[in-house]
Amino acid sequence: MVYTRFWSRLSCAAVRLKTFADQAVIAFEDTRLFEAAQASKRELQESLEYRTAITEVLGVISRSPSQLQPVFDMIVTSCKRLLQADRCKGRKG
Repeated sequence: MVYTRFWSRLSCAAVRLKTFADQAVIAFEDTRLFEAAQASKRELQESLEYRTAITEVLGVISRSPSQLQPVFDMIVTSCKRLLQADRCKGRKG
């Protein structure tokens, strides 16, 4: 009878340990998937920002094809935004 209780307790502990291990594996996989989704989201956001900057520069070129200064100004503005630069040193001529 003591023998049966020992194995019964051991079986119960083994089941709990197995359940905990299974839950830990699920948690690690969830974390990995979440991080992968966040990385993908950041890449898509960056791609959208680059495409927006290119579209803005092309729009200025099409509106003023013979004037370079507005194009350069838009390039600098887009670069500052993409690089998240608060200050941009450049020559004004």
